[in-house]
Amino acid sequence: MVSSRKVDSLSRVLASREHGLCSAKPSAAVRGLWPRMALETLLTGHRGCVNHVQFNESGTLMASGSDDTRICLWDLQKSTPVLAHPSGHTANIFCVRFMPATGDNQLVSCAGDGQVRSHDLSTGNYTVYRHHTSRVKKLVTEPGNPHLIMSCSEDGTGAKGT
Repeated sequence: MVSSRKVDSLSRVLASREHGLCSAKPSAAVRGLWPRMALETLLTGHRGCVNHVQFNESGTLMASGSDDTRICLWDLQKSTPVLAHPSGHTANIFCVRFMPATGDNQLVSCAGDGQVRSHDLSTGNYTVYRHHTSRVKKLVTEPGNPHLIMSCSEDGTGAKGT
């Protein structure tokens, strides 16, 4: 069991990183948690900072969103990119999610351009949702529901899209 002190310390380090204070050094207690993590495979394909990854329900695919405004879809068995999808976003992608119950053919993304986009990977088409006036940082989907997207923005709003 991880002590609450270790969790609090890790939370402070991550919060410092999120606010651009990358010089924050983790405490010895937090460093003790990290040796159990080991690099298995390095996936290369983006040309910018990767901000988010999301596994599909079966764990065979992973989607990643990046500052290069592309969404990459990865075959985790082969450790290779299956698709490098031009998202249509004009700023950093902060979150990407597989839409439930779509056979891994639908993804949603949000970005610094204030948009949420729904991508049909089988056709390459997308739908743009403009509910926010500032950067959209997080998306949530409802398990089993391929029609509901919740988004959170720096403009202080949350939005429900269907």
